[in-house]
Amino acid sequence: MKRRSNALLVELMIVIMFFMLASTFLMEVFAKSHELSEKAEAIAEAVMDVQNVADSLYVAGDPEDVLLSMGFEKTQDGYLLVKEDYEMRVTDKSEDVSTGTMYYREVQALRNSEALITLPVTRFEEATDP
Repeated sequence: MKRRSNALLVELMIVIMFFMLASTFLMEVFAKSHELSEKAEAIAEAVMDVQNVADSLYVAGDPEDVLLSMGFEKTQDGYLLVKEDYEMRVTDKSEDVSTGTMYYREVQALRNSEALITLPVTRFEEATDP
């Protein structure tokens, strides 16, 4: 009888260890899925926000005023807006050509220094004849 009870205890310990390993694995899976879900939500929100900023810059007469009214802060290399889950950066370059000015802007959403989305915005403004 004693052998049978020892075997039962060993079997129970093996079953308990199996369930502990399975629960550990499942906790890791759930934690990873939660992290991926948060990242997907941030990307979805970032795509909408970046698209809105890019559209606003494309039609804006004075892009700096538009960005400042949206809450961006002017930095050395462009504009920055810090959101809850990510930050948006806008870089601005221009090139004068014989018929006007070509503006090259890039709107980018970053999360933990990883680019979520980047949209270029290019606009040409004709030179006015004096």
